[in-house]
Parts: sequence; structure tokens; C-alpha cells
Amino acid sequence: MKLNIAITSAGSAPAVAVIKSLRNQNEIKFHITALDMEAMSSGNFLADEWFLIPPANSSDFIKIVFDICKKNNIHCLIPIIDEELFIFAKEKNRFDSSGIKLIVNNKDIIKLARDKYLAYKFCIENNITVPKTFLKKDSAKINRFPVIMKPLDGRGSKDVVKINNKNELMFFKDYYQKYIIQEFIEGREFTIDIVATPKGEILQAIPRQRIAIKAGMSYKGKTVKNERLIKFGKEIARKFKINGPCNIQCIMDRNNHIYLIEVNPKFAAGLPLTVAAGVNIPLILIKFAFGLKVSKKELDFKDELLMLRCWKEIFIPEEDVFT
Repeated sequence: MKLNIAITSAGSAPAVAVIKSLRNQNEIKFHITALDMEAMSSGNFLADEWFLIPPANSSDFIKIVFDICKKNNIHCLIPIIDEELFIFAKEKNRFDSSGIKLIVNNKDIIKLARDKYLAYKFCIENNITVPKTFLKKDSAKINRFPVIMKPLDGRGSKDVVKINNKNELMFFKDYYQKYIIQEFIEGREFTIDIVATPKGEILQAIPRQRIAIKAGMSYKGKTVKNERLIKFGKEIARKFKINGPCNIQCIMDRNNHIYLIEVNPKFAAGLPLTVAAGVNIPLILIKFAFGLKVSKKELDFKDELLMLRCWKEIFIPEEDVFT
């Protein structure tokens, strides 16, 4: 079996991880097409071919991507970064009706997860343990420090600030137009990768401890077969009705209480660890999309597999980039 796969934002860490995961398997042969705004994107040169596309906020974004997919007989499209997800989710029927499978969550799921305060209220209503969270207008009510300030619809660690006292809060409170302030939870950080079917059945949750973090990404980590974390991840995914790529970030405090930090309806930059541990999530989700069987063995993962990240360079003649 051979499938033509297109992957957006090819220069991003999650896109590179997805490309590698599809390369490092022998079940299905893939012809991979990379799509990115920049010619000098590493994922372009890990793929079989690549095309430049405009930013997701461009009026012709969907048309250009759709036309590339049709012209190149793409069977499956995998959107990667936050800014694209809702846009593609709204166009899912358009792609599906043209025979192009979209590996993306439903738009309502993405909308809920992307708005951090909306997600916080959802958690309170659904008995999910989360740090206390405030909007800008409620900042005067905060009297316990430290706290975490982050953009309402941000991603990764971009513009996330730890506030240690009232003076710092006053200084930073006009830094963003829209932000939330969260209670600071000290403890061990985990990312839980989710395996969900297109119908929303949650089959597996793979916790990874984030041992060392740089720019919001895990540079040192390990898989953890902790039943409480696995159960927690599955419960959150069910309540949010996840039916596509997803990773859940949480913190376990010194009393072993688990707090949900974020639900990210997308592939994580730390995906290579989960794949190396035995669960090739991109391959599994593609199998689901095409009605192929997934065995129980494909959902099992190695415990305490350690990941130590390092740089890997790609060397390309300039003419291969700009001609």
C-alpha cells in the first residue's frame, strides 16, 4: 500500500517528528509532501517534495493548500500548528468530499482547547482539577504568589511569565492585550500523548515526564507507565471529546495531586519519545482514517525509556532551495 501524505508547517518540531515517524516504519509506504511558508525549512528536505504556501491567516490559504493536494493526488493531509487547526477543521467536509483525509480534531474541540479561560471554565464544570485561573479584570483578587501569566490563546512557552509578587503583577498586567493568570503549581511536569479514533474512542494515553525543558519543548524526558496518569489522560481526552491528535500537559505536585495545565489538540514536539517507546501515533491515526486495523501491540509502550535530545544538521546546496 502506498499513500501520498501532505504535512503543513514542515519546519516545525512536531512536523519533523511526524515525518520521521512515518519514515521509520515498514507497514505503509508514504510519499511525503511538505508544505511551509519558508523555503529554508528542514522538513522540506526530509520530504519527497515540497511547496511554499502562504500564512494560515491569508485569504487564499485554504484554496492554495486544497489545489496543491488535488493536483498532487494527496490522500491525507496532516495540519500541525495551532494557527491552522481551526481553519482546516472548518473545511473538513470539503477535503473529505474530494477524497482527502484530514487528520484533525473537530472544530468545537479546537475552539474549546485554544481558549484557555474557556477551557478552565469547562474544567470547573466537569470536575477536572486545574490551577485557579483569573482574567485580567480579576487581577486585583490575586493575593498569593507566585503565579503564571500567559496569553489567552498562546502556545508553547511563548510569552509565558512567572510573576513573583504584586509589584511584578502590576508591571506585567498591561503586557498583553488578552491573558490569563494561573496559580503556580510546583511539581513534576508531564505530557500525555493521546491515541483517539475519529469517533472519539480513547484507546491509549502515554505519559512522558518533562525532565528538562527549553523554549517550551522537552529536551530530556522519559516515558512513565503510571496508571494514575494514564487514567487521568484518558479521562481528560474523553471529556474534551478528542478525536484526533492530542497531547495533555499536567503537573503532579508533592502530594501526588494531578493538575491539568493545557489540552493541546495537536501533535507534540516530544512525539519522537512516544514513537520510540512503541506507539507510532501518526501511523495509527492514518490507519484509522483509512479503516485499517490497529493491533493491541501497537498501543503498548516501553516504561522508563529516556530521551536525550541533540541537534542534527541538514546540508543543502543553495540552488536546491531557491530554484
